[in-house]
Amino acid sequence: MDRLCQRVECILRRGRLCAHQGRSDVGDDLRRRRAIRHKRRDGRQGGTITGISRRRNASYQHQRVGKIAHHTLGDGVFGNFVDLSAGAACCHAVINPENCVVEMERVIAEARRSNQPAYIAVPSDYALSPVVSADVKPILPRSNPEALQKAMTIIAARISNAKSVVAFPAFTISRLGLQKQAQKVIEALGCPFVTTLMEKCVIDESHPQFAGMYAGAVSAPKTRQIVEGADLVLDLGGVNLNDITTAAYSGQLDLSRFVTVGLEDVRIGDPNHRQCSARGRSVLVVEAQTVIGAIQRKTAGSCRR
Repeated sequence: MDRLCQRVECILRRGRLCAHQGRSDVGDDLRRRRAIRHKRRDGRQGGTITGISRRRNASYQHQRVGKIAHHTLGDGVFGNFVDLSAGAACCHAVINPENCVVEMERVIAEARRSNQPAYIAVPSDYALSPVVSADVKPILPRSNPEALQKAMTIIAARISNAKSVVAFPAFTISRLGLQKQAQKVIEALGCPFVTTLMEKCVIDESHPQFAGMYAGAVSAPKTRQIVEGADLVLDLGGVNLNDITTAAYSGQLDLSRFVTVGLEDVRIGDPNHRQCSARGRSVLVVEAQTVIGAIQRKTAGSCRR
């Protein structure tokens, strides 16, 4: 039967992810793994498993009785740092022999899907404990075919009816490795594209369709007119319109004109709702990679400015 530390190491190796180690007694294999990001064969970086494993005096047995230990707040509560680290991760898990197989598969699948850090905690006295086997099926998130078809029908109609279109590739496009697909969508549409401070060089800014950097009222006049005057803003990836990227919200953006292809959903602005809020949009749950690929195929050969 596998030991817990061996199973964790095996799953990390298979997922080509890395463990960022604190001081630990979880075994030589895990202790030797340093903060090294392993690149996937296609050149993109996978997610990162950020692990913390405590010394013997922070074992689960000591946690149960609330003993005070170093690397804690000195209050006998051992979950404080789990909560703190979990807040900066896409998902997290506290590993024990019973949940090791299921939770490691779940955490790694989510880290790879979102290309964001994940966090695991392993109490030191569980490191050499036998792992309880479990039948785990691969987690394969897929877009809802009906929702995808509905989204594509609406997006195609919005593009067809718009007199002017501008594309807004987001930084998440780079995270998912979709720069080439996004560029092909933009080229097929023949529309200008802009970026914000967060999206610099997501797509090569020497491209002839690049129309500048949008930053609200401090944008170049032509760039601002292209963005704020467009009938349709095609937001590829979910642009972060925060106080920095909009120069303290100084722009005049009408979100009802946005079609946003997010990481996990598509948000389509309703022209009948002029409010700049999510309530003025219909939400279709699909996946960014699938939608961008579908738009690319649908717009291939077309030309619009």
